[in-house]
Amino acid sequence: MAEIHVFFPPAGPPIVRNDPEAVMAGEQIEWRFHSLRPAIKAIRIEFADKSAGFFPTPGGVLHKLDKDLGKARFVWGTAPDVPNGGARGDKYSIMALDAKGAPIVDACIDPTIITEKPRP
Repeated sequence: MAEIHVFFPPAGPPIVRNDPEAVMAGEQIEWRFHSLRPAIKAIRIEFADKSAGFFPTPGGVLHKLDKDLGKARFVWGTAPDVPNGGARGDKYSIMALDAKGAPIVDACIDPTIITEKPRP
């Protein structure tokens, strides 16, 4: 299981450990959020490529997800398959949201996940 820790210091941009993160196709991923900013009430993870299905749900696979940090400070995902083996790089955004759901300008970052699958 991969763990990605996202730190929101009192000021300045977030820090992501690890960026980039390498995962295997089908591997579970846990994003953990640590904040020293009371204005941050929720986060959004959104992949630039809509085919980056890291969030499987009973209703289908999602490319973005919001999480109320008052309920939980983590998000679970699963690395998608990489057809024919090889590797796929996906850029995504992590946005901190205020109480109204608006992005906090200096609390956003764009890390990368590299999904790898051994060739058959």
